[in-house]
Amino acid sequence: MRSFQLRRAVSLSLMLLAAVLTYTGIVLFIAPHGRVAYWTDWHFLGLDKDQLAAIHTTCSLLFVALGLIHTWYNWKPITTYLKNKARQLRVFTREMVAAAVLVLLFVAGSALGLPPFQQVIDLSEAIRSGWEEREGGPPYGHAELTPVGTLARRMGWDEAGCRAVLQENGLVVEGERSSIADIAQAYGRTPAEVFTLLESSERCTAGAGSGSGAPPPQAGLGRKTLEQYCEGVGLEPGAALERLAEEGIPADPGAKLKDIAADAGLSPHDLVELLEPPPAEPAEP
Repeated sequence: MRSFQLRRAVSLSLMLLAAVLTYTGIVLFIAPHGRVAYWTDWHFLGLDKDQLAAIHTTCSLLFVALGLIHTWYNWKPITTYLKNKARQLRVFTREMVAAAVLVLLFVAGSALGLPPFQQVIDLSEAIRSGWEEREGGPPYGHAELTPVGTLARRMGWDEAGCRAVLQENGLVVEGERSSIADIAQAYGRTPAEVFTLLESSERCTAGAGSGSGAPPPQAGLGRKTLEQYCEGVGLEPGAALERLAEEGIPADPGAKLKDIAADAGLSPHDLVELLEPPPAEPAEP
């Protein structure tokens, strides 16, 4: 019987880890944004986004550790790659320079948003944003973590009506602090389904607009371009650019709100407030 060989085990482990990291990397590349994944209880082959991210992170760390061991075992062949025809050690061989240029090209290109690397990131963003267009997103960030009472107040709904609607549909709210996600999980629903149930009931939304809470912020606002935001609220991009220019904020219609806001030292929601039309002056008697 052949004895256990660590060197072979390390090499085979790296091969399997490469397959796992390829799988998780591709799935996370196309996975919806967190707010949509949590809201719709998104899964891929039985794994949710947090589980996939956890697998990717821990396997990456194991890959690094085993990679160091693999390098130690194969140090002699590696040094051979760094020798010239005279068998002299040269760090900057043509192969080493080519490898360094290739890696630096990907690092710098991705960090600086150069083509075609930015196009790859844009493709991922388009695929991930497409989930929200098809499945819908929460009314505000992490709405699934808020209790029914908090959700009702933020949406301007009737809290008692919301609780009654849930009760009538067999969704018992256990305690004041039970979140929408807790209720959904307890009854095999998604937070989006629970929200739709409430939103579609006139008994729940009868008091819409009369709540004391502030209007819920738009989810994913910063990821929208100025042009997309204007289209959504019926504002002419030219008028938006003029308002921003009056505040000394240069902008491009194709730039994301979070980038425009960051350059101006603002948050996306602060930026949107600047785009709101000024209140009409009362007519003189």
